[in-house]
Amino acid sequence: MTADLAPLERYRPLVDDWDAFRAALARPLPVTVWSNTLRARAAEVAAWLRADGLEPAEIAWRPGAFRLPAEVAPGGLLATSAGLIHVQEEVSLLPVALLDPRPGERILDLCAAPGGKSALIAVALGHRGTVVANDVDWRRLITMGRTLQRLGLANVALTAWDGATFPESGGLYDRVLADVPCTCEGTSRKNPGVLAWGGEEERTRTVRTQRAILAKAVRLCRPGGRIVYSTCTYAPEENEAVVDDVLRSAGARALRVVEARRIGFRAAPGLAGWQGRSFDPSLARALRVWPHAHDTGGFFVAVLEKLAPARQAPPEGPRGERARRAAELHPLGEVEPAVRRAHLDHLDERFGFPEGTFDELALVRQGKEKLVAVPRGLAVPAHPAPRALGLPLLYADMRNPKLTTAAAMAFGARARSNAVELDRPRLDDYLARRDVALTAEEAAACTGDGYALVRHRGACLGVAWYRAAPGGGGSLRSLFPKRW
Repeated sequence: MTADLAPLERYRPLVDDWDAFRAALARPLPVTVWSNTLRARAAEVAAWLRADGLEPAEIAWRPGAFRLPAEVAPGGLLATSAGLIHVQEEVSLLPVALLDPRPGERILDLCAAPGGKSALIAVALGHRGTVVANDVDWRRLITMGRTLQRLGLANVALTAWDGATFPESGGLYDRVLADVPCTCEGTSRKNPGVLAWGGEEERTRTVRTQRAILAKAVRLCRPGGRIVYSTCTYAPEENEAVVDDVLRSAGARALRVVEARRIGFRAAPGLAGWQGRSFDPSLARALRVWPHAHDTGGFFVAVLEKLAPARQAPPEGPRGERARRAAELHPLGEVEPAVRRAHLDHLDERFGFPEGTFDELALVRQGKEKLVAVPRGLAVPAHPAPRALGLPLLYADMRNPKLTTAAAMAFGARARSNAVELDRPRLDDYLARRDVALTAEEAAACTGDGYALVRHRGACLGVAWYRAAPGGGGSLRSLFPKRW
């Protein structure tokens, strides 16, 4: 046993093939991406990846997700820039698959940053429903916000609060994800330094936090709703023991463990006990992932169902409408109809969006100059107040109101005027913020100087300023954001 792997020796009795486990930890971790199905079908995403010289392998248990070679830098892929894919480790897809979000639901992610799981939930809802993505560290949510914008997700609100004390005044949720902070031993393939953690004292503090977050998740979930608890560590103290504690505290009539190994992903069951302590037998329904079984990282997931209390009427409707109406919700502050119509008329006049493109979205003013789009009926708690919500749509209070890059990517494929299709070399110039020359034929798509949308293979990647040239043709000045 090497010194680097010495902290994992305690798990030798739990692993079915110790040599295979060690060998897996020594290999680079494959790259995994999932398709943003709000933008493109999986087959289209695969074609984009092949255009970059890759041969994506679709993951059998998770259609629309692909494995790529470990040496690929996915941030540099064109499909990433176009918001068609998001990079996320394969085992990190398990919690959302088991949460099983449905359109129209209200879902809370208590420990959301860096945001991949919240984004995957939002895509599954298809803009019909609410995702409250919370994290104790607002700075981590800033980066998460950029991910949500790149993917074009309007139904997410970001809150910054300690997950263990998240206020209950905002009402109950149909599903709650508690992907809790942990000692991260299962991520050692991509970050070996995690094994040099602070020892048992640190684990004790971590377990205390995990237990508090899961208990809060149970209280925030509506009767009949679902809670998913997950970690990226092997430690039974942080996995089965935490769930066992919360089960005992809640009681068998309030909470039960649901089978997690039912989605086609082969995994080991939860443990019956550890170091002399026995766990609730139902924890065998939890899911343990060892890296050598699927060539992944390590992971643990338990799925819980909150049972309706005895002698209590079931919640009104399948998604707890009664509890939702009693909740203290954040007033979205939709702009007046006349203001909305003026701004949408401006967009329609320039880009020719089809009728109805924005009908399901409310426009909310954010700051002095920005309008954001949110789905109508977004149910965001009043406390904690959202730090950000929706999809930035328009910089309105400018001499020339400008569609944001995020909105251009989300809606630009539907535009029927002032949209220019670029070949790959000139698209690379645009992404590098260099000017792009247009032929007279290409410039014919533009109706005069002003903003234009930049597309490639039908997907929109952003906004440029078009200037016509004397005698025909013209040029695009790239407005692709530096931070993207």
